[in-house]
Amino acid sequence: MRPELELLLRSRFPVLYRYGAGRRDGGAKQFSPNLGDGRFAILTAVSDVLERHMDEAGLDQFQILRIAPQRGGMHFYCSGGDRFAQGATDAASHMSLALSEQTGRPGRLMFNERGDYCTVAPGELDGCEPVSARAMRPDRPPVGAGGRRALTLLGQRWGHIVSQDIDVPAGWTDVVDVLLTAFANAPHLVGCVRAWHGGAVGQLVVAWDTGHSSPYQDGVVAFAVSMAALIDPATGACGPVDDNGSPEWWRRLEGGHGTVPVLWGGYDGDGAWRSRVDSIPGPAPGHPSGSLIVADHREAGDMQISLKPTVAQAMRKAACQRGVSSCAALMAELLEMPSTKHFIVRSEGLDGNGDAGTGETIGTGAETLSAIHLLASAAHAQLAMAADAARGTAVGAAIQAACLAVGALLDSTGAELGTSTDRHRSASPMTIWRHPDS
Repeated sequence: MRPELELLLRSRFPVLYRYGAGRRDGGAKQFSPNLGDGRFAILTAVSDVLERHMDEAGLDQFQILRIAPQRGGMHFYCSGGDRFAQGATDAASHMSLALSEQTGRPGRLMFNERGDYCTVAPGELDGCEPVSARAMRPDRPPVGAGGRRALTLLGQRWGHIVSQDIDVPAGWTDVVDVLLTAFANAPHLVGCVRAWHGGAVGQLVVAWDTGHSSPYQDGVVAFAVSMAALIDPATGACGPVDDNGSPEWWRRLEGGHGTVPVLWGGYDGDGAWRSRVDSIPGPAPGHPSGSLIVADHREAGDMQISLKPTVAQAMRKAACQRGVSSCAALMAELLEMPSTKHFIVRSEGLDGNGDAGTGETIGTGAETLSAIHLLASAAHAQLAMAADAARGTAVGAAIQAACLAVGALLDSTGAELGTSTDRHRSASPMTIWRHPDS
């Protein structure tokens, strides 16, 4: 694995890889020099799970001593862990049998010309021969993502242990195969495995009986959910990656500007969903007004957006100027939705449609417009940066919509930037729920 990728892993997961380039005792480096670039996505996914679990479970003594190739895949040598961590690392090792160690494209286990095991993709097969099914035991590679029969094979292999359904894109068959392998001897603990919006936002949703599952199985699920976000739902590729760790399929989807895909959230050590919360500070870092926007991602793919009252006022003003009836209607229009039925708007001082109620009025004088313009100007700058950082994700689209709304307010007021802010608006934030089917 090239040095740039190793440095990325160390910088993103400083607690997990806190021993730098080598161990304190001068032993072998954590990353074997024989690891290929194609392992980067797997290492990113499992590292995210492990570092989060270390914090949640208080595993202060947990260490990854070494990650090295083994029988065409890779193996994690760890100490101080628990069954959850073992489940996550075993799942990562299993996943490595499905991806080319060179590029991260879907691959298969082969013998190279030296007689060593290797996992390579089509087009990388020069001098390699297939490994027999008997020789693969006990580590059976996943079904093979992206192929025409991938989903059929997945259903034949695991349909009998899933109570409801398996509804994922063809590119995710391998990671789902890895997930369900952990439940092979525990049928019907898994209710369903599905992709929200067909995998377009990189979120795999799993329903399983956490009351009867083992911590080992919970660790496998956590890895699978994290890994799916990095896999092309169409082809099953998670590479090649550039020096910033961004996979080729994601850069192509985002027009060359995509960073690493980001999960909506994940499952912790007891199987509970932990949402990723995004917040936009403003008007400036450390300002007493706190965050202008907070987005709370839900397990089913929906999202709760909370807006500061001043931003809500800006959106109501923009809604009025655009000739729509409410903030919810404005959001529906900006997001190109057919109706407002997917939004529920609640706030003290606001009626059911998101318009000003008896508890709050919107002034029209020059002082009020100046204060709104000041806050909206700061909000617009913060939102523009946040939308660019979250480009290509569902939260990015929502932030972009809010950015457009605040920009419309700035254009309409035409007032000079004020020198003070109105810090006395203490009404509750407006909260918008977006229905997962929207």
